[in-house]
Amino acid sequence: MRRNALRARYFAIHLAAVLALIAMGAAAGANAQKYTLAAIPNPLGGVYRCNPAAVNAHGQAVGWFEYAFDLTDIREPFLYDSKTGTHILPMVPGYYFGEALGINDSGQVVGYLTNSDGPNGGIPAVTGFVWDSVHGSRQIDQIADSNGVTAASLGWTITDAWDINTQGDILVEGTYGAFGTDFRGIWRMTTTGGLSTVSVQTLPFHYNTGEIGWGTRLNDKGIVLGTDFDSSTLTVMPALWDSSSNVLTDVGGAVGVGIALNNNGDVVGFYTVGSQEHGFRYSHGVWIHLC
Repeated sequence: MRRNALRARYFAIHLAAVLALIAMGAAAGANAQKYTLAAIPNPLGGVYRCNPAAVNAHGQAVGWFEYAFDLTDIREPFLYDSKTGTHILPMVPGYYFGEALGINDSGQVVGYLTNSDGPNGGIPAVTGFVWDSVHGSRQIDQIADSNGVTAASLGWTITDAWDINTQGDILVEGTYGAFGTDFRGIWRMTTTGGLSTVSVQTLPFHYNTGEIGWGTRLNDKGIVLGTDFDSSTLTVMPALWDSSSNVLTDVGGAVGVGIALNNNGDVVGFYTVGSQEHGFRYSHGVWIHLC
């Protein structure tokens, strides 16, 4: 599948960037955080790869276990909690494999599900899902508001969910309309006076192709870390988009990828010079070369 092309490369970069953000926090409160290393137990056995993707403030982690049978990768989304152990998240009907990619501090999990993967699976059907302990797993574009309106009924087909913030806003991608136009955006369920309304707000990025998700995050202030395309130089660079003000800000103007974003609006990532890649940190207009 298309998302596999950059995963191996970005996984190591993503991990390094997350550690860099952790280091920033540790430096700020150096008195004495102590860390322990613990394995994520696999309840099924037979896994040949474990891929954590996100962790919340309570230490709950999500990701996927990967197996290989008959040249087909089989992936199971999991939720790990240090008190209750590891749980394979349930699928929605018609879908058999998937990945958990984001978790908020309320324990809501998002990701994608598919009915097949790999060379023996043909063209797969893919859907973005959200899981919580009350409702279980649900297709995001099928969740109805108080008037019975869903994102699907408004013309949005959500194929991937990459992140979820404290408010329950979900960073998604998929297609829109009869012609299947690609989009990236925020799925939102707003509740006022006990009545809920579903909406999808699209990101104003200047491209409709490429890999989103690895290096794309949504924080609790509704700010998205993503990518902007410079048509004059034909280059791609990391950018921040504020969903409240609809302002898009290029991060330092460097050709590269933003990897991680925190609630302060700090970004870490890498940029390229020739064939070399270097790390950077960006914070409110200040861009710093890291390595």
